[in-house]
Amino acid sequence: MQIFKEIGPLKLHLQHKRKEGFLVGLVPTMGALHEGHLSLIHASKAVTDITVCSLFVNPTQFNNPIDLEKYPRTPEKDISLLESAGCDVLFAPETSMMYERPGVIHFDFGQLDKVLEGKFRPGHFSGVATVVSKLFHIVEPDQAFFGQKDYQQLQIVTRLGGGTEIQHPGSRRAHSAGARRPRNVIEKSKAIGRRKEKSISAQ
Repeated sequence: MQIFKEIGPLKLHLQHKRKEGFLVGLVPTMGALHEGHLSLIHASKAVTDITVCSLFVNPTQFNNPIDLEKYPRTPEKDISLLESAGCDVLFAPETSMMYERPGVIHFDFGQLDKVLEGKFRPGHFSGVATVVSKLFHIVEPDQAFFGQKDYQQLQIVTRLGGGTEIQHPGSRRAHSAGARRPRNVIEKSKAIGRRKEKSISAQ
């Protein structure tokens, strides 16, 4: 697996691959990888020639700076998992690389980003859209792969597709609750409490 931390060398590498007729798949992540992410890597490898995984904790989608600070970062483990899954390329930029130029990209999603989770996390989906848009511009994937754990986010990402085909194969589930996600590491006790409440209400 080839690892890139800068945009220029990655774009040049992918340009050469495209000239050879290779299709490029992208799996965007914020790291702390789990089985759901790896299932997306396998899905990409099944239908594209080059699978690129991005590993970038995007600061613009966090409403609370403390959550950003506490977000789990396990790069060595992530690299090992990606290599075992057969990922071809890892793009792991620094924040200064992704947000080199100051400025904010504005998106108009109507009411889509203002209801449900968006109602309680103002600016979150705009931050998601910003980084996904940047990744699409950098990687120029033929197909991009996202999990289905967040329906609202998936709808917003789909609107950004442009020339990229958005794929959302079913993610593998944890045994105890819904889709595994790094946020569970931050809010493990809250998640357990919610599961207990659901269990009681279902009885």
